[in-house]
Order: sequence, then structure tokens, then C-alpha cells
Amino acid sequence: MKKQLLLLLALPVLAGNLFAQSYKIMDSGNQDVTGTTVQVYGSPGSSYTGNFNVKNITASNISTHARKEEITLSGSGASASICFGGLCFGPATYQTPCKNDSAGKSAVFTADFTFDGTNMNASTVRYCISNCTTASDSVFLIIVYNPSPAGILNQNLSFSVTEPYPNPASSSLRFDYQLSNGGASLSMVVCNLLGSQVKAVDLSESTGTVQLDVSTLESGMYFYTFLANGKPLTSKKFIVRH
Repeated sequence: MKKQLLLLLALPVLAGNLFAQSYKIMDSGNQDVTGTTVQVYGSPGSSYTGNFNVKNITASNISTHARKEEITLSGSGASASICFGGLCFGPATYQTPCKNDSAGKSAVFTADFTFDGTNMNASTVRYCISNCTTASDSVFLIIVYNPSPAGILNQNLSFSVTEPYPNPASSSLRFDYQLSNGGASLSMVVCNLLGSQVKAVDLSESTGTVQLDVSTLESGMYFYTFLANGKPLTSKKFIVRH
């Protein structure tokens, strides 16, 4: 699978007790990222969507919730939100409701982040997965969100895209996009909740409308990412419901 998001895994953070815990956090490449710090790079004003699998590594069913801790949020336009177990919550929600995790099974955890449009300082968010009945049974992942306009294209680049419609969709959906100060090769990829790419579209025009056939996709949540010269501009989500 082609990697579309720019990630750099650091050494495990020496914080918290990871021994005898009930969970592991795995990235979309099935790497264990429990207790590590992940560096993410994006342009100011863009969005990032990271999908991770939370695995119950015990032989028992567990009641589990996810929690975010905003260590630093740089700029009034920066926001962090989370999805867990198929439910998504806005930036005002810091802890999800408890859900039952079957022994040996995985649940999808999604970290959504929007960069401030002008602030060039990094934001840091700690995400915790915890047992609802045993507070000490908890693991974490830290993500550092780094604004990096030069790493995307240039500071004069402007990109916009409408929300998908209809949403949810059963057969097809549409969205309009516009890339100004272009000259870039524009494309779009669609990934499922596990981070696997299910569709890819090359866009020949800098401005236009995408009509996406979703009739063959299974019902559920998906994420679409626009890329310029292979580098992510923004990500959004839509729902397929048959």
C-alpha cells in the first residue's frame, strides 16, 4: 500500500508503565506504536487524519474508552478530535463513552487534527486508551503536529474543497475543489478506517468537481485526501450507507 501521510516514529517515551497492560496501539502498517511519539507534518490550515488499531491483547472482554490530552495547541485555529469504535466526536469531547472490546480483537481509533492557518509552532496531543474499570490499565500515544508549508509546496498555495454531498452516500458522491497558484500535479486517494487505500483518482484540472463511485465500497466511514505532487493538502471523511 502506498503511504500517503508523512510520519516519523521516535523512540518510545519513557513515561508511564506499559507492563502488564491489556492493550497495544498499532499503526496502519501494523507497527506497534504503544508509548511512542509520532511526528506529523502538514501545511497551515490543512487537516490530518491518522488511523490506529487498538488491540485487546488479553483473553477477556474489556470495557474501554479513549481520551485526549491537549499538551499544547498552537494557534486559535488548531483543533484535535477523536473517533473510537465507529463513533466520532468534536473537539469539545475529551473522553469517549466506554465500549466493550472482545478478547483478542481490535477497535479503530482515529486522531483528527486541524492546523492553525498562520501559527508555525508545533502542537502536541497525548491520546490514552484505558480500561473503564481499572484506571491504571492504560496505554498512550503522543502525536506532535508540525506546521511545515515548505514541505508541502509553497506558502502562496491555496486549496479549498467542499464537503461531500450527499453524505452519507449509497451509490456516488460529489465534491468541488479549487487549487490556486497551481502548477502542481493534483490527485486524490480514498482510504478505509484501517488506513488501506481503496481508490485513487488523478485530477487533470486545478479546479473542478469529483464524482466518486462508492457503490462497490462496503458500508462504513472513509477518508479522502487530496495530494499535490504526492504531498497531502487536506483530508476529509464521508460515510457509505447501502
